Amino acid sequence: MAIKFLRTLIAISEKGNFSAAADQVCVSPAAVSQQMKKLEEILDISLFERNKRTPELTAAGKALVPKAREIVRGYDAMLSNANNQDAMRGELTLGAVSSSLTSLVPIAIKALLHDYPEIHIRLITAPSHDLLPQLDRGAIDAAIMSKPLQLRHHLKWQTFAQEEMMVMCSTELSSNDPLELLKNNPYIRMSRHSVVGLMVDDILQDYKLNLSDAMELSSLDNITSMVSHNLGVAIVPRPCVLDPHYEGVKFIPLPQATSATINAKTVSRSMGILSRQDSSKVSMLDGLLHTLEQTIVSLEQRGNH
Repeated sequence: MAIKFLRTLIAISEKGNFSAAADQVCVSPAAVSQQMKKLEEILDISLFERNKRTPELTAAGKALVPKAREIVRGYDAMLSNANNQDAMRGELTLGAVSSSLTSLVPIAIKALLHDYPEIHIRLITAPSHDLLPQLDRGAIDAAIMSKPLQLRHHLKWQTFAQEEMMVMCSTELSSNDPLELLKNNPYIRMSRHSVVGLMVDDILQDYKLNLSDAMELSSLDNITSMVSHNLGVAIVPRPCVLDPHYEGVKFIPLPQATSATINAKTVSRSMGILSRQDSSKVSMLDGLLHTLEQTIVSLEQRGNH
C-alpha cells in the first residue's frame, strides 16, 4: 500500500472534499479520486459514499483515518532517523497564536530560513484551544502557543518565554494603581474558553473582584486594539516582545497575591512549542526553539523591553 494513498485519505478527512485535498497533497482532483479507488480495492472496503454530490467518508473510512495517521507518522519518523543529514529540510507545518505573529514569529522564522533555506514552512493561525485538536489529529507538526493547563502524555512542551500577567490600560489614563484601574474602568475580558481567560478568572477571584464585562474577545491583538483606544482595561500577559502594536498601552504589575488561589503557574503565561512525542520533525523544532530564544535575547539587547 502506497503511503501517498494514506496521506491523501488524511487530507480528505481534514479538508472535507477531493478538490481541497488535492491542493494539500499537490495532485489533481482526478488523481485523488483514482488513489482512493485504488485504496478501496486494496482494502476491499468502501471508504466513501459516492451517491452524494460531495463524496463523504463512510464509517469504515472514518475509522481508518486515525490508523492512517499513525502509519504515516511512523513512516516519517523512520525516514527521519535513517536520514539525519536531511533533518533540516522539508516541510514544517506550524500553528501559531495571532499575538505571536506581529514580531516574534516572523523574525524567528526569517532567521531560521536564513540558516536552513531548504525548510518550507506552512503557517496556520488560530487560538491555543483550536491548535490543540489540530495537533492531535496531525494537521500541524507543532504549535506556538500558551501552555495547556493539562498536558497529555503523548505531547511534548518546550518553553521559550514566561509572560507576566498584568493590567493593560491606555496611555491616556494617568493612574498606575492596577486595582483602581480595574474597578473604575470598563473591563475587557479574554474569552473564557482560552488558557489566558481561565488564568484571569483565578486572578479576579483572588482579588475578590466581581467585574462587569464591557466586552469579551478571543484575541489578545483585538483586546490590545480596544484598550489602546481607551475603551476599557484588561488583564493580559505582557508580551515577551513589544512592538509598535503596543504603543498606545501601558502595563501595570498586579499587587502581591494574598491567597493560595494564585500561584507561580498562574501569574505568568508560558509560551512555547507544543508537539507530539513521536514527531518526525524533532531537529527542525529544536532549531525553531533555539531561534525563538535567540530572537528574544536579541530584541531585549536592542531595548525592546
